[in-house]
Amino acid sequence: MTQEKTNVKQQEETKFERKVKESFIEPDENLIAILGANTAKTFFSTGVLGNGFAILSDKRMYFKGRCYVRAGKGFFKKMEERVVDLNDITGTGFVHNKNMITTILYYITFAISCTTFLSLPFWIVYFSTGKSWAKKVAWGIQCIFWPMPLFYFINKAFNYSLFEVSYAGGGIAFDLSWITKADSDSFQKSLQSAKSEYKKKAQQNQFTDFTQPAQKNENSITEQLKEYKALLDDGVITLEEFEAKKKQLLAK
Repeated sequence: MTQEKTNVKQQEETKFERKVKESFIEPDENLIAILGANTAKTFFSTGVLGNGFAILSDKRMYFKGRCYVRAGKGFFKKMEERVVDLNDITGTGFVHNKNMITTILYYITFAISCTTFLSLPFWIVYFSTGKSWAKKVAWGIQCIFWPMPLFYFINKAFNYSLFEVSYAGGGIAFDLSWITKADSDSFQKSLQSAKSEYKKKAQQNQFTDFTQPAQKNENSITEQLKEYKALLDDGVITLEEFEAKKKQLLAK
């Protein structure tokens, strides 16, 4: 029975990943990680788009859904759909914003609202005896409870913990109440690894594109050495690779 459940779960995962690849991943890309997988599964099964999720491939990152978008030093919540090349991603990190005033107001109001039941005896006195002072006290206690939802939303607006992915021109963040810290840590490591591998491949392609014409052109050896020296200074090739090319050119 356990084996059957495992097989069913694997089939569901395979089906889910297939939908992700069909919807987001290009044929020349490989799926690496998904942030907010439960939200993505809900979206693919029901079509309802709620909190945001991110799809990471070996070339790009795809965002879809409700998230926090950086605006200056702060964030605002919105529905977003965006594609960002790995080369444009500048970093990741966690943002914690705590406003002490709103937090204190929230908990004070919460504590007072817990005593709302105290209004019940005064209502009983009012309806039993008709004493106006009992009615006023009961209403006073009730009014303390009513601002509670307002303070709750104010507290949520000014206090948040986010996982942010920064890119050239902005940043997108996910509320840590939507995703677990472990998932965000794992996604962050996968992103850093994918970006490092992407950069490495780009440098290798740049080196290959540069060496092939360098072998065929008719420039002087000095000019070619300058080109390879520039590549060395930019960190595209290593000192050993430069010395090997230098030796090869001088041997001609």
